[in-house]
Amino acid sequence: MTPNMQKKYLESKGAICPFCNSNDVEAFGFEVEENGTASQAVHCNGCDRSWDDLYTLTGAEEIL
Repeated sequence: MTPNMQKKYLESKGAICPFCNSNDVEAFGFEVEENGTASQAVHCNGCDRSWDDLYTLTGAEEIL
């Protein structure tokens, strides 16, 4: 994935495929690492490509 593709994907908040720009994307599972990062597998039904979304813990909120 090129830096430009990543930038466009981040600007869309993950709503479009970074490869074909389809909005027919599905996310699966969620894996949390001990270092405060997490990843989620994503698949585009438009172009049949897959990637991992990467997350970093930025805070926490109490559930009332």
